[in-house]
Amino acid sequence: MANLKENGVKRLIEHVKVMYSEIIEKINNLAIPTKMSQLENDKNYKSTDTDTWNANTKDSEGYVTKGFGQSNKVWKTDGEGNPDWRDENTSAVTGVKGNAESTYRKGNVNITPDNIGALHKNGTSAKTNAFHVPRVSKNPSYSP
Repeated sequence: MANLKENGVKRLIEHVKVMYSEIIEKINNLAIPTKMSQLENDKNYKSTDTDTWNANTKDSEGYVTKGFGQSNKVWKTDGEGNPDWRDENTSAVTGVKGNAESTYRKGNVNITPDNIGALHKNGTSAKTNAFHVPRVSKNPSYSP
């Protein structure tokens, strides 16, 4: 029985070797084109689509135009969905000014009670160092 199995395995190995050698021979005999003129269109495929490149628009996906000359810009849309190279911070804050200030400041701005004309923690005004508290009555209809 062992001899029968051994013979079957040997025949299988010989069969695989023959198949493998036939495949290797076909691969070695392939003519790989080195010029465009050697390529054949054996299915006679002809494209009717001569321009398949479409620009990215608000209505269709497509290519993005080159970024050369677009320093510090990003490809994004405007409020209506139209894509283009745009400044990244077009919607960013450009300056900060408190109500008590006359000019806008840029950069890292610290807002203080003085800047906005608010009362300090101790209840005094930033400008006058005093504040006015109206009289309050127990009677809600009271009006001075």
